[in-house]
Amino acid sequence: MVESEAAHGIELMRSLFAAVEAGDIDFIVSHVARDAARHDLAEAYPGVDGSNVGDFINTLRAGVPDMRLPIHDIFACGDRVAVRFAIEGIHQGELFGAPGSGRPISINGINIYRLQNGLVQETWQLADVAGLMRQVGGVD
Repeated sequence: MVESEAAHGIELMRSLFAAVEAGDIDFIVSHVARDAARHDLAEAYPGVDGSNVGDFINTLRAGVPDMRLPIHDIFACGDRVAVRFAIEGIHQGELFGAPGSGRPISINGINIYRLQNGLVQETWQLADVAGLMRQVGGVD
């Protein structure tokens, strides 16, 4: 990825994060490859397509309708874009089995995205899920 491509990758990720905040699922789905794969600490999810990504985002937004995703750091190298971000908002609805608590949540995450032909092809995700579940009352 030449420098202008890196800049394009950074702008694409900023646009995707803004689309998540706005609930613009159509924009998100149109920028995720149909054969995209998601990896996290537990396991890889090959074949996660744009519609699955939309379902996941809708789940998050149902639990935290005012969700904000401030980006703290973002940089690109080659075909990868790294984003250090937070997820913030008020836990108002069910989220991963925990009923709305009215509590504020704030967790940190770091994602690395591999882009190909202007689409997200692969994602590596590291988010403080245990911290999230403690904040919403899902675990002690």
